[in-house]
Amino acid sequence: MNSTVRKALAGSAAACAGLYSGMSMFLTHEIFDRNAVLADTLCNRMPSDPLPNQAELDEIQHWTDSRNYEETVMKNSRGQYLKGFLLRPEKKSDVYVLCSHGYRSTGKIGFRYIAKYWHEKGFNVFIVDQQAEGESEGDILSFGYYESQDMLEWVRFLVNEYGGDIKIIMHGVSLGCATVNLTVGSDYLPSNVKFVISDCGYTSCEDEFEYLLKSYKMPKTMANSIARVAKAKYGFDFRYIRPVNALRKAKMPILFIHGGDDSFVPTFMVNDNYNACTSEKKLLIIEGAGHAASYHTDPEKYEAACSEYCEKYL
Repeated sequence: MNSTVRKALAGSAAACAGLYSGMSMFLTHEIFDRNAVLADTLCNRMPSDPLPNQAELDEIQHWTDSRNYEETVMKNSRGQYLKGFLLRPEKKSDVYVLCSHGYRSTGKIGFRYIAKYWHEKGFNVFIVDQQAEGESEGDILSFGYYESQDMLEWVRFLVNEYGGDIKIIMHGVSLGCATVNLTVGSDYLPSNVKFVISDCGYTSCEDEFEYLLKSYKMPKTMANSIARVAKAKYGFDFRYIRPVNALRKAKMPILFIHGGDDSFVPTFMVNDNYNACTSEKKLLIIEGAGHAASYHTDPEKYEAACSEYCEKYL
């Protein structure tokens, strides 16, 4: 092989490596940074998923936005100020539903459907905006790494603010579900948490990223490259964010819910999470439901399962 050919091949290899590195840096920014450019493209659905009924969304969003919330602020261990919103029931209750929303969402958007159910059931609904979302401070979304720490702090906040004998239901959807699942085995989780609603969470960040990269026709090895960039830039390695492992140390009952047609967090992941869980548990698959769509696909089944848990564990 002559020197001209060798130089051409070396130049091509360097160009490919540079392109791969640049793509990794760009994707890392888009996935984790609050100020992502393509947030709507990456957010919570696959291109093949059906669009929601906009009129229905507008109606329930109006109900959510028209409620009288008590706004509160918590300073977390990293010095960020996070916002919480308490919707009280008509009659006093010692039950608080702590709601953890999904990726690139807010509490009032992520729980616009389910908040009404909990409110009409007569419970306090406490909705939070996770770091770097909504009205909370922060620059990055950490896929549960920091958010799960904040959820523990929110639980302690509720106990300190509203009484040591309150009963707490933790309800997470999508990334919020993974966040809640990461907390269930913690030795620092107060016993006030009586049960968990675990709606469409992934097994691990690595599994989810590899699945999405494959879905978007990108090499699976890109996940490792993104992980290295994120570790250097943000200080955490998402490959170690594994809710499925935390579920092996679960101490309280968990109701697992997943859409049968979920193509963003694939339905098979809930089976792995369910099988890993060591506490009392139940699995509900809502047939025909896409990602984070189980409640408004079949609200009767969803509510019946939640009500059963309330009667059994509160």
